[in-house]
Amino acid sequence: MSKKSTLLKKSYIFPINHALCIALLIGIITCLTTDCMGQGEYDHLTYETPGLLIASDVLPPELKSGKNYSVRGVTAPTENTKTLGFTHRFEITSIYGNFEAFCIDMVRIRAHEINVIAVLQDIKKTRKFSKAVKKAKKSLYKKTVDFILDPVDTLTGVPKGGWRFITQSGEMVKGGAEGRESSPANALGDFFKLKCRYAYKLGVDVYSTNKELQKELNSLSLAGFASGTETSLLLTKAGKSAEGLMLKDARNLKIITRSPFLDEIDKMLLDNTPDDLEIINREKLKQIVEENYVIEGFLNHSDYSPRYKTIIVHALTNMEGVNNRDNFIKQAILVDNDEIAFIYQRMVKMIYNYHKNVQPVVKIIPVSKMVANYTRDQAVIAALPIDNLYWSEVTDLFVSELLKLPESEDLPVTQVIMGISGKATSQAKEVLTARGIVIKESM
Repeated sequence: MSKKSTLLKKSYIFPINHALCIALLIGIITCLTTDCMGQGEYDHLTYETPGLLIASDVLPPELKSGKNYSVRGVTAPTENTKTLGFTHRFEITSIYGNFEAFCIDMVRIRAHEINVIAVLQDIKKTRKFSKAVKKAKKSLYKKTVDFILDPVDTLTGVPKGGWRFITQSGEMVKGGAEGRESSPANALGDFFKLKCRYAYKLGVDVYSTNKELQKELNSLSLAGFASGTETSLLLTKAGKSAEGLMLKDARNLKIITRSPFLDEIDKMLLDNTPDDLEIINREKLKQIVEENYVIEGFLNHSDYSPRYKTIIVHALTNMEGVNNRDNFIKQAILVDNDEIAFIYQRMVKMIYNYHKNVQPVVKIIPVSKMVANYTRDQAVIAALPIDNLYWSEVTDLFVSELLKLPESEDLPVTQVIMGISGKATSQAKEVLTARGIVIKESM
């Protein structure tokens, strides 16, 4: 059931009566305040709710379907779902399984991952892969062959305790394979670093939650590790087509590319295990966060992958001259699901890009469950990675809090901006414009 909009036109004197007192109490309870930057009569407007979604209406042409997949939109979520209805939801069908995507950017990622799965399966049909399996059977790591042929989707490529089983024969001791010092811990680290190299070459996230991708990536990485063939497996004809996903095929190139910042992050992942990244990120967080419990709360947050944590930490620490960067971390640790965690790491990239390429940010301010940024040209900007901004109670609350910042933070403000990665409805544009907020779509 829709609710009547709480928009109130700017006024100076209200008649004091019983009805007004009730209205004011409701406003206080819901934290919806009268704004002072826009005026107009919008009492006829009701809150919007997401409706049925047709994928072709919102997706760019290259994402609607591909050789290995097709996408359809699903009924938009209610405000009880994880992303509060501000991202579209999709179902992706492929011969490698069916996948869900909770935003357009996730469709982009999953589409590329599905193409990579196809390449990995092609590699497993080659003579090089068969030879690698035969070599693995004769190697010190022969017990990994079962995992190569029937891979699992865990982060390390084997179930918990699996490496103990693989190495319990005592073959992996000092002076083992080719005279190098070897141990279960070293073997696991070497395997994972090879897996990171494969993931980087293929343009996928080694920490992806895509279980089918993890299975295929684990299988190939274990084969390369156990046989000693390593990256040569990617030099097959099928492997070269994998590079085409990033470099040659124009269609797929539109699906996913690395920015210089993300390329720097992914290169860090090549040389560092999750434990290494935690140490690096902890030291960098100490530069911008005073409270140790905040640092540890973020580093131990299970909804952020090591890659997401590294993106957030390095974006913030590279934004020189910005005050209160710890506010972003303090908001980030309040996240309670992986979808919002994904949005937070996208949000920090939007802020970072705005700071570097548009207008320097001088202060980060918490607003509701998100943050706003105060820039050097005295603008307040909320950079939000959302697919669809519609006029809802949540939007109303956020906007009301945003408009209070000039007074609550004692800041001179020239304009208030909402920059979103997607589109806003006509009603949202109408109301926000009336309240003095500049809308920037496709930011």
